[in-house]
Amino acid sequence: ILGTEPFEKFSTEYGIPQAVAGFNPLDILMSVYMILRQIENGTPRIDNEYKRAVRTEGNVIGKEMMDEVFHVESREWRGFPKIPNSVLEVNDEFAEWDARKKYDIEVKDVTEAPKGCICGPILRGMAKPTDCKLFRKACNPMHPIGACMVSKEGTCNIAHRYSR
Repeated sequence: ILGTEPFEKFSTEYGIPQAVAGFNPLDILMSVYMILRQIENGTPRIDNEYKRAVRTEGNVIGKEMMDEVFHVESREWRGFPKIPNSVLEVNDEFAEWDARKKYDIEVKDVTEAPKGCICGPILRGMAKPTDCKLFRKACNPMHPIGACMVSKEGTCNIAHRYSR
């Protein structure tokens, strides 16, 4: 929904090469190639490999609807400390559709990983899935222990599926 514009500053201000990718192996491989080309040429920017779904300006109508329904707050994320302005919360006028309020769902603290899980360092790029003692043993897609294995987009889930 956001498009590539909000991420351009990471390349222009911090010199970080980037690429937007889809979730299939060829998308990921092509975006890695795009990033390597940027590094080789010394031209950090944000390349869009996923043009079939992502536009520079994003989904304008979708963003307007998000602005109407949500507001921004700060929150801790798995493996990270509190990040300012990093989460969307439902505005009061839409509270009747907020599943957490409607069904009295408690949001658990995500700063503590399950025992033995190193998702935090993996998400921060400080460790690899194979560094985790639980990876492919106690933790696998059928029995995920940490957040990195739960979703198909998770770092450990992807490593489990595509590496041996």
